[in-house]
Amino acid sequence: MLCSLSLGCAEVVTKPGPGTAEALYAAPRDRVKQAVIKVLTANGYRVNGDASGGTLTTGYREEIGSITNWLVVARFGITRSRVRVDLADGAPQTTLVTLEVLHDSKDGLFSSWGAGDIPLPQSPDTFLRLIQNELGLL
Repeated sequence: MLCSLSLGCAEVVTKPGPGTAEALYAAPRDRVKQAVIKVLTANGYRVNGDASGGTLTTGYREEIGSITNWLVVARFGITRSRVRVDLADGAPQTTLVTLEVLHDSKDGLFSSWGAGDIPLPQSPDTFLRLIQNELGLL
């Protein structure tokens, strides 16, 4: 708890379930929101958000950089993921981030999509670390 009171620090609070992680950042919500958008965009997600800034969602991650990406996400690919981020004000000048990665996978071309193991590059812990680095926190 001492960490959340000092400047320039972040603390991982809980891990509610697979694909979900929370962290408390010593930064205002607008600054954290900008960092989240930058990190998710750099990792191939198109970010959608509400006007109040409390929740950010993404579409499926862009797997290939071409116009046929929808074929990979809809049918020919074997993995796809999207992200939901909830931002809440904590103590003064702190923001609680709850990040959930929704990951689907399948065995082959004619299999149906189902919940799968999240690859390390798309894990919630990885995104929280990247957000922390983007904010310049310890």
